[in-house]
Amino acid sequence: MMFSDWIYQKYLDWRGDGSGQKYSVAAFSRFLDLRQQDIDIYIKGPTVPTEPNIINKLIDKYGAEALAALGLILNENSELAVEIDHLPAELYPELIQRIKELRLEHILQPSAGKEKVVVRSAKKPAQGQSTET
Repeated sequence: MMFSDWIYQKYLDWRGDGSGQKYSVAAFSRFLDLRQQDIDIYIKGPTVPTEPNIINKLIDKYGAEALAALGLILNENSELAVEIDHLPAELYPELIQRIKELRLEHILQPSAGKEKVVVRSAKKPAQGQSTET
């Protein structure tokens, strides 16, 4: 499921059978403590949040389900793993930096122990770039 489909389904679930301003995308955005413009963009797709504060708010509301929708998973070793096969290799450095920011912000709690960010890909990274941080 694409992130846009997931966030739209979350909006529909939140709205239920309600209608009107009380159940608008703007109200849903306030529920998530995010800007309506951002939610509009995510619902339309294919944009996926990359800002740590947005991702952390989604995780606060939806937990592991948000991680999965964003393509982020915690593996059995409490490592954050991201599947990046669908991305061009030239995006890896920026992605790795964003993952490091997320790690420091929220996703892996300091008490979790072995905190390591792993970026996995079946593709070979561009020369000189590692897929593990």
